[in-house]
Amino acid sequence: MKTINYIFLFVSLSFFTQAQTIRRVNSTPGITGVNIYTTVQAAHDASVAGDIIYIEPFNTDNTDYGNLTINRRITIIGTGYNPTLVTGSSFDKRTVSLANVTMTQGSAGSRITGLTISNLSVYDANCIIDRNNIGNINLYLQTIEGFTTVANNTIIRNNILGSISGAGNQSGTVVTTNNCNITNNIIRGIVSYLVSATINRNTFYSSNSIEFRDVDASTITANIFDARDAYSFFATEGTNCQGTTLSNNLCTRHAGLPANNGNVNSVSSSTVFIVTNPWTVSPFLESNLDLSPTSPALTVGPSSTPIGAFSGTTPFVPSGLTNIPFITDFSINGIGNVNSPLLINVKARSNN
Repeated sequence: MKTINYIFLFVSLSFFTQAQTIRRVNSTPGITGVNIYTTVQAAHDASVAGDIIYIEPFNTDNTDYGNLTINRRITIIGTGYNPTLVTGSSFDKRTVSLANVTMTQGSAGSRITGLTISNLSVYDANCIIDRNNIGNINLYLQTIEGFTTVANNTIIRNNILGSISGAGNQSGTVVTTNNCNITNNIIRGIVSYLVSATINRNTFYSSNSIEFRDVDASTITANIFDARDAYSFFATEGTNCQGTTLSNNLCTRHAGLPANNGNVNSVSSSTVFIVTNPWTVSPFLESNLDLSPTSPALTVGPSSTPIGAFSGTTPFVPSGLTNIPFITDFSINGIGNVNSPLLINVKARSNN
């Protein structure tokens, strides 16, 4: 397993320009070398803007790498949050997990992909959060020595998420989080305090309440709101969504959508997905949220197109598999020496 991780990195290195420094994080004892670190924070602290940090599976199963604070523009890449559930994924099926990640001033333009994260707080602009499994995302503001940054223009795409919360009123200061793009996610919580957001082609579910709170001057289009187990659903133009347009969305069970702009209410939840109730299947499989062949969601979108997390030009990618090449098979034939070469067979595949 140690050698597999090592090779995984070298296969993928050739696909990046040499201007960036590639840094590896691996907690396995005995793995040492240039730009190899045992903690993510150490790799970050050694990096400069533009560097790429690969995080390899932790040496001990079911253990995360702890907390991380990011204060420079970097890219952090994991192995996906559950590759074991995807056929043809990486040979090493272990996931990469972090506890609390904080993107402070200076992190503008950073990207995080292929990780499991308990909670993520973003305090600077233009960050990309894609193909992760994240408990909650906070898109906040931060003032240091009189200089304020806000998590504006954040792209949140192809993730499994809990709640998403913008800046709102913090410490008596009302600051809005603007122009965020929330697309092709599976969201299981509340979305709040955003302005001029684009919230398109997501699939929402909650066993409590699906809500938009103070999501103003935004567009909410081509989403599936599976409210089969929710006691309420709030996505109304007006009180909770001043100046927001809701169009071409579908809601099961409840009639919580405005009765115009192509919205469809009170759909039978059992007719939408390829699995009648994908939320009760264990383990949870994102592919169960594919639309059934007769799903009403197939024609709700603009120009009678499909809607939800698996629709559009950036459909959801199961298990957070990252868009870099990865090892699918690895074997060693015998033991090599100076007279007899060591035969290594490696199979890899590209990913989009």
